[in-house]
Amino acid sequence: MLVAFAAAIPAEAQHNEYAGTSAARRPHAAPQAVRAVRFLPGVQAGGVLPTGALADVYNTGLRAGVTLTAVVPTQPYGVRAALTYDRLAGGTISPPGGALVNVDAASMLSLTVSGLYSERAERNALLYFTAGIGVHRLDAESAESLDPDDDEPSDDPDNPPPEPGAETKFGASVGGGLTFRIGGLPSYLEVKVVKLLGADAVLVPVVVGVQLGR
Repeated sequence: MLVAFAAAIPAEAQHNEYAGTSAARRPHAAPQAVRAVRFLPGVQAGGVLPTGALADVYNTGLRAGVTLTAVVPTQPYGVRAALTYDRLAGGTISPPGGALVNVDAASMLSLTVSGLYSERAERNALLYFTAGIGVHRLDAESAESLDPDDDEPSDDPDNPPPEPGAETKFGASVGGGLTFRIGGLPSYLEVKVVKLLGADAVLVPVVVGVQLGR
């Protein structure tokens, strides 16, 4: 289940993160009634923590993604689209009434759209809040039953392993982050909570991202 949004507060009060110099620093500049929307591509990477039913089967995994953020330089809000890939680590589980099962890793491909709203946290940083919706495709890989006596693969027909497969779910998310700069590029640390609708499954991705624009 993303690129940082770091739009500044009104230009007459503060330095603008994207536009470069505020009207307060350009007292003779002509006022601009309309500022063009800017589109900022970006990348992100981090970890993802499964909770709920997912945590019964999978462990903490990794996330990578690409993003595109639309902002108006003088406004504190924007919109971000993100395409992310999660890889959740597998493990050994013990289903009620069944044999031990060794579960391989699972992957999830997500496409999300989120609204963003920022507040200045300090002189060179913005605290932002985000909420959005998305579609998520979870692909479970192979699993095998284990013999409880020696933890070796079991061919007991009465305890077959779960069948691998994929399912698509809609989801909703909320979260927030803090922007900063890496090598002069707008960057961010973000935490979100992603709920897969219709399932007892919640993901908590924690990522660091960089916007490829100034």
